[in-house]
Amino acid sequence: SVKGSCAHEGAWLPSFRGFQPARAMAPAEELRQFTRDEVARHCTADDCWLIISERVYDVTAFLGEHPAGRNIILLHAGRDCTEEFLEVHSEDYLPAFAPEAFRGVVAGSGAPPPPPRPPRAGPVHLSSAGVLSLRRDVFAAEHEAFRERLRACLRRHVVPQYAKFETRGLVDASVYAKLAEEGFYLRFSLPKDQGGLGLTDFRYNAVVCEECEDLDCGGIFINLGNDMVLSYFLHSCTEAQRARWMPMLRRGAVIAVAMSEPEVGSDLGRLSCTAEMLPDKSGWIVNGRKMWISAGAGAELVVVACVTDPSKGAKGITLLVVEKGMEGFSCAKRLGKLGKHASDTCLLTLKDVRVPYTNLVGAEGMGFVYMMSHLPQERLSIA
Repeated sequence: SVKGSCAHEGAWLPSFRGFQPARAMAPAEELRQFTRDEVARHCTADDCWLIISERVYDVTAFLGEHPAGRNIILLHAGRDCTEEFLEVHSEDYLPAFAPEAFRGVVAGSGAPPPPPRPPRAGPVHLSSAGVLSLRRDVFAAEHEAFRERLRACLRRHVVPQYAKFETRGLVDASVYAKLAEEGFYLRFSLPKDQGGLGLTDFRYNAVVCEECEDLDCGGIFINLGNDMVLSYFLHSCTEAQRARWMPMLRRGAVIAVAMSEPEVGSDLGRLSCTAEMLPDKSGWIVNGRKMWISAGAGAELVVVACVTDPSKGAKGITLLVVEKGMEGFSCAKRLGKLGKHASDTCLLTLKDVRVPYTNLVGAEGMGFVYMMSHLPQERLSIA
């Protein structure tokens, strides 16, 4: 919302739930008073209060309706955000769109109640899910049941602390573990005989993407593991490798894929990261840098594209799984982004990293083929 009169801003909105008349405000002497410490205790997604112009508002019910999302509000939960609020809103924004939010004033401030609700402010409740969404028949009853379970899981384990993740630029590994435990991260796509749910229908993947974005927590980037990296382990690794790494995948380990490089960008046919075979053929020594790698800082397993035979061009590219803690493998820099701040994006460096032959993905020299076979699903997920 831009700064200006809410009466003018809201006049164009259709009144889907009927006109809400202005309600009378209590005289200043009857207003309930709260100390700042009392307000500070209301600082979660389930109980969110703000101080604006010495007035106290409970905006918990408004979080899901805020046009810019809930997280920008949660960053100020329990605190005075007068300066930040008035930079983008007029004084009568909350009386217009959250008229029941006013609770009282800061003790000793002498602040008056907010102005009455502008008579032409439009609807109080505008639900994009109920008004703007398309009616679709692509999802069946089992997908909708999966959606409801996922939404409840996200509300319990992600939404209450998501603002913290956005500020820190990193999601707690325990959150991925909890999502895996409840069947929404990695495990739902794993075969049943390996401890997964065996849900190979990509509509389940789509539901995960939709619900994360709808609850304004898409920055946790669950679909990175679900849609973009897991397929390398399921379809390009050997049975022995799957057996070795499956316990990590079942518990929700953070996984990543490292393709792009600072020298060549995303031109996967011109990679400069090299892997030189050891004299005893027991593995490779890997050197190079990988740029813009999502989840690179916390990943336990990273599928790295590197050149094992420079004379063969794209046919000389091989995929190796580099594991967290391997000597010479590190996150050199975490990069800033315009969005998805909760997901770390990194520059990874590999300096004389010794990768054993058992970490070879598929066959040597088939890396480019594997990437081209898995990238379409990645692009679909991003779309």
